[in-house]
This record gives sequence, structure tokens and C-alpha cells, in this order.
Amino acid sequence: MPQGKNLQNETEFDPPESLEKRNLIQDAYGTHPREWFRWVSDRLHFAPGSRLLELGSGDGSFWKEAHDRLRSDWWLVASDLELPMVRTTARQLKTLPLIVDPLVLDAQKLPFPGNHFDGIVAIGLFDLVDDLETTLHAVHRVLKPGGCLMCSAGGRNHLRQMESLVQPFVPQPDLGGKPERFGLENGEDWLG
Repeated sequence: MPQGKNLQNETEFDPPESLEKRNLIQDAYGTHPREWFRWVSDRLHFAPGSRLLELGSGDGSFWKEAHDRLRSDWWLVASDLELPMVRTTARQLKTLPLIVDPLVLDAQKLPFPGNHFDGIVAIGLFDLVDDLETTLHAVHRVLKPGGCLMCSAGGRNHLRQMESLVQPFVPQPDLGGKPERFGLENGEDWLG
């Protein structure tokens, strides 16, 4: 197993509780009729024995939500740039029915050989990375031919209701994510 870096980075998601709060806000104010993680996890259709990589796993909430969709023969590298998140993920996912290797790594510099993963999951990550083009090239390199990339990001109207509630108090609220960088309106072009 390649080693990622063992550093703690400070961002808007440090400590892990901040991400948990964001997920609760997303569920309360999102416009989709189903909880986002549940909607995405309903689409997990990886083959038996699949080798998976999650980029930006945060606190592991996605996999906890997907618990009934998991296979015991899947191997998951749950990665994040921040050590506190990786530690939280390790605690959160230790009882799930799949093999989990938590790893601190940068999505722009994936320390794996080419064609290594059957599937890659990146929920709410591509709009946050510094260099999207480099990240997508790294993802393409480590994903097997015919493999599956599952990614998601918001769009221009993402959390619009929440923004209108906060705006009188915080004129330019930053609710996270940059859909103008990668989102509903341009994500397909980036992935093409």
C-alpha cells in the first residue's frame, strides 16, 4: 500500500465536526427530494472484489450512509488531505462490511500505479481542488479502463435557500464549494 503524507492541513473542514455540520445543512436545505449521500449511494454498482478509491472522504459519512450497499469483498482507500478527517474516517468506518484503508493524500498527486482502481468516488471534491486539470489527469491515470468515476458537485442554485436566509447577516456568505469551477453546469465538459 503506498504511503500518503502524514501532515495535518488546516482548511474550512478542520475539525471534522465542521464537515458534519455542513452535511446536516446540506440535508436540511438541499433542493433534491432525497438526501444527497443516499441518492449517490443508490448508484453504487461496483463488481465483486472491486478496488475503490474515495478522494476527499471527509469524515466517512458517505460510506456510513451507504452501509446497506457495501460488499465485504470491496477494498476501499478512503483518502483525505487532512489527518483529522482520516482519523475520523478510520473510526467511523471500522464496523462497515468492507475493507477500508484510510490514507492522507493529495488528489492531485495520487501515489498509485496506473490502472489500479475499478472505481473512484469524489463527492464534493472537484470544485475545491487547487488544480482541477492535474487532479482529473491523476484520476484518469489510476482508474482502470472501463472503470467507473462517481463524482458530484453542486450547481449555481445549490443551497440558494440557505444563502437567502444568511445573506441579511453575512452579505457574501461562503457556503462551500465553487460550482463555477466544477459543478452541474460545467462538470460534463471537464470530464469529457
